[in-house]
Amino acid sequence: MPESHLEPEKTPPTGSDLLGKEPVDIGKIAATSLNFLKNPPLLLETILSTAKSPARFFEEGRDGDINDALGFLGSILVYLLAFGLLGSLFSLNWIGFVLILPFTLMGAGFFLLIGSLIVWALGIFAGKGVGTLMDGAKVVCLLSWISLINAFPVFVWFPLILQTLISVACLALWAYLLIPVITVKFKTARNAHQPVIWAVAGFLAFFQLMGGILGTGAEVAGDRFAEMSERAIQRAEAEAERISAEVAAEIARQQALAEQAQPPETGAPSPAPTGDPKK
Repeated sequence: MPESHLEPEKTPPTGSDLLGKEPVDIGKIAATSLNFLKNPPLLLETILSTAKSPARFFEEGRDGDINDALGFLGSILVYLLAFGLLGSLFSLNWIGFVLILPFTLMGAGFFLLIGSLIVWALGIFAGKGVGTLMDGAKVVCLLSWISLINAFPVFVWFPLILQTLISVACLALWAYLLIPVITVKFKTARNAHQPVIWAVAGFLAFFQLMGGILGTGAEVAGDRFAEMSERAIQRAEAEAERISAEVAAEIARQQALAEQAQPPETGAPSPAPTGDPKK
């Protein structure tokens, strides 16, 4: 009988297959973060390596396990928190100064979760590769240093539209570095996911630009409204001062007329003589 050429039935991936089998060790994450913070040259060398040759960095296995990647992200969060505090001080934003810690932590959690899903989906569905969510998380963690660029404190003094352009440039850098990293980490063909990544980056950049343009327009309109309000207040104050001066002058004139209309005062009558008139 001829052999059957039917492919064996593929079993759907389980939760452990999607997440990966690397255990998460909080102690190792904290130790790795502390090591990066105590050794800034090591942190800088990791950043430069992933910026200059991200594919080689992942090919050589220098990304380590998930705990090493999360430890790197933890050190980046410390710098982001410091940048946020300085930016709030520079812009005199006291509410932002108080809320920077919870906002940084919540933003990091959201960034890690959504970013890992996006990277994993790009590698699996767009690139037709193989990998887990842990792989996506490691990529996101080790490229998280890009967020330090647009969080630099002195940028708070820049116009809003310029800040938006810096954010768009950071988004383009994300896309540029992500293409070779997904190729290596998820074992895909470069051209398979490259168009999708640039399409996603362009979509996000469009909304960032629209937000920057609308925000700049609102800021300009707010400044003009403030100027008009200030001028109106100044005119109202000047008018009130003029009316007050006229009223005071009119009161003084009326008092002067009233004093002129009063008859001159005469001497007081002498008292009648007392005693017996016969004497």
